[in-house]
Order: sequence, then structure tokens, then C-alpha cells
Amino acid sequence: MALVGLYLRGFGVLPWRGWRNIAHLFWRAVPTFAEMPGLLREHGYREAAAVLEVPGHLDAAWDLIEGRRALSPANPLFPARWRQSKFCPPAVWAKNLSQLPPAGTRPLAVVGSRQPPTRCLDFVSLAVRQLETSEPGLVWHVVSGGAEGCDLAAESASHAPVSVLPFGLNFARGDHACFSVVAPSEPFGTMNAMERNALIFAFGARAIVGHCELGSGGAWHGAVGALRAGETPVGVYTGEFVGEGLCGDGGANFAGAVFPASVFPGAKGLMSARAVPLRGVAEAVRWVQSEPPMRQLFEVDEVRLASVG
Repeated sequence: MALVGLYLRGFGVLPWRGWRNIAHLFWRAVPTFAEMPGLLREHGYREAAAVLEVPGHLDAAWDLIEGRRALSPANPLFPARWRQSKFCPPAVWAKNLSQLPPAGTRPLAVVGSRQPPTRCLDFVSLAVRQLETSEPGLVWHVVSGGAEGCDLAAESASHAPVSVLPFGLNFARGDHACFSVVAPSEPFGTMNAMERNALIFAFGARAIVGHCELGSGGAWHGAVGALRAGETPVGVYTGEFVGEGLCGDGGANFAGAVFPASVFPGAKGLMSARAVPLRGVAEAVRWVQSEPPMRQLFEVDEVRLASVG
């Protein structure tokens, strides 16, 4: 609750810088709500202590959490892979959490251009449908950004998509689960979109780029950032095949391979940054399914949820 009260944009008042230090302090000490301001002052966090002492502020934060409108990393419904990421937000707005995918499904980030060639949209839709109906234990769910083009193709093909949005949830469409780090009434903004892109890639255990423009656009910059961060493997559709077609080696030897002229320039660019080329749906499905079980950095302790959340 404290992190929501301190850092939830549009509700909390503090910038995110240094939030992990406060989270770790609460995690170690497990203070009661009444003890939090004193503990913060003892460790030099006077501004944070003052925020929590505002009459009714913690009660309002609790109402947001209880109403499933806001989450912190301590909440069991908070995206697990964000906890492992350097991009992890201290608090997020949430909507339609009852529509989250079933437990045990794995998150697949799917992004791409707003106006891609039709074969890219077909590739994304077919890959998502196959991955969501795989054998038990290997079922995936889509995480995307709600934009026109590849994002909506992936979300439309998914039974239980999750959107990470670059604007406030007051503008969210549909009845599927949504997250945003933006205040509820805040409109779309370029900086919000860049932050959203990083969070989409950080959410996924694997990421597929259906199409991107070379050197420009959110899909390109998000994928490059993810490849640099090294947290999520990225595969990119090369534009050769849509159906079962060519399968290949999943990109293991792509560095010395020669690709035909049909390969999109954006895909070539990402491949040079070590993205895996995906030449068809079958190859994409096999590559995604090769993802090993996720390693948790820490277990969620129910006893500590109240103090950290």
C-alpha cells in the first residue's frame, strides 16, 4: 500500500527515483502502517514520510488496491516478470483484472507497426492462435500495446490479451485486462509510449515483432531497447512466409546466413542487433516454446504484502 501511496502517478506525489530502496526497507522491517513514517524519517526519507502522514492518504491508497484499480510489485496480480526487470514500475493503474489469463500461462509480448503489410498481420494472428492452443503446460497469452496494426491483430486473435497502454485507463477500450503507469485521465504522449514499449517487452518471456520500420517507430526502438537490456529474447518476422513453410534453425546460425530481398529492412536491422529471424508460423511457435521456466527473483510473502504494497 505504501508504494501505491507514494508513487502511483496521478495519486502519489514522488518521482520514481530510488523507490526500490524504500521498498527494500519495508520488506526487511515489515512495519505497521503507523510505524512507516517514523521508519522513513529514521533512514532519511523525510518527504516520503510526510506523504504518508497526509490524513486519509493511506486509506485512499487502500481503497484503490482493494478495488483492484492499482497494484504494486508486492501484489500477487502484479506482472511477475516486471519484478525481475530494471524497468519495473513501483505502482501501476489496472483495469479488468478479473479478465487476466489463467494461472500457468506464459506472457508473450507481441508488437509491430501500425500499418504493416497484410502478411505480417496474418503471421501475428496465426502464431498467436497456435501458441494459445498448444499442449498443456506450454500455453501462452498475449501482451501488447493496444495500437492499430500488429498490436490489435495479436489482441484480436487472443482469448485473454493483456494491454499495456500509453495513456490513462479512462481511455481504455474493451473488457480485457489493462495496465498503465499513466494517470487515468492523461492522454497519449510520446514519452508515455516509449515507457509503455519498454514495459511490454519486459512483461514477456518472449517477444515477437511482427513488423517494424528501420530506425524509427515504437516497435523498432522498443525492440532495440529490449535487446540491449538482455531481459527478453526478441524474434522478428522476416516477411518470407506466413504458413507452415520454411522452418530453419530458429536463428541459431543467422549471423552468416543470406536472406532474400523480401526480408524487411527493419527485420534486417533487428537481426543485426541479435534478434532471432522468424520465417514462418511453425518456426515462431517452436522458438517461443523453447523458453525455459521463468526464474523468480523472490517469492511473494503474504505476511509482508500489506507493508510493501
